[in-house]
Amino acid sequence: MMFRLRYISLNLKELYFKNLDTQLKIISNILKNHYKMTKSLPLFGDIAGYNAHFLGKIYPFDVSGDLKGEAISESEAWIKV
Repeated sequence: MMFRLRYISLNLKELYFKNLDTQLKIISNILKNHYKMTKSLPLFGDIAGYNAHFLGKIYPFDVSGDLKGEAISESEAWIKV
């Protein structure tokens, strides 16, 4: 149950039909507001930053809602035994 505290749900309808820069600004505002209300999480401690998994990429944000670097492409690998 505690692992759910580590995730923030996005309202995807807010992001429809907008370019990537606008979408990232909306996500940034959501993260800023989340940090204002929740500076630390039980069991996990202080929030040091956020990773937004969006459109197959990971966007790293700091606690003030600024992008910390470039997007990282997500990859998956499956091993069948």
